[in-house]
Amino acid sequence: MLAVNPKLMTEEELFNIIDEGIDIFKKNEGYQKRIKVDKRPHSDWLVYKWRQLTWKANELNYLLEVYPNFNGNEEISSWTFYTAVSYDLDQKRFYLNKVFADKTSLEFIAENIVQLLVSGYKYITGISKNEIPFAVELR
Repeated sequence: MLAVNPKLMTEEELFNIIDEGIDIFKKNEGYQKRIKVDKRPHSDWLVYKWRQLTWKANELNYLLEVYPNFNGNEEISSWTFYTAVSYDLDQKRFYLNKVFADKTSLEFIAENIVQLLVSGYKYITGISKNEIPFAVELR
């Protein structure tokens, strides 16, 4: 378990804890997968810290993600950790996700990152392809 005193930590320090947790997770649970860790935000106009782990196995795309939620002033108001599994077939995307920590503090995610990663990983890797529902038509 990582030692965290989140009340006294900056966002940078909390993300260092999250990154340590990701390293632990990759060594223990995800060692057999080629897990890619992305730290780049989706946008260049609203820059924020973010983590996304992705990999492919058995024709499925897997994702674990820590991302911010924003208020009306484009300020981070909370954080979410979720997991998803998807695949594309015949111009259709099949997609299933589950939120493990919704609109919570970054401190909570940092304190619980290893357990969140393991729980998310076990959930999505336990889903069979036929359990993933149709989500959207692709163009």
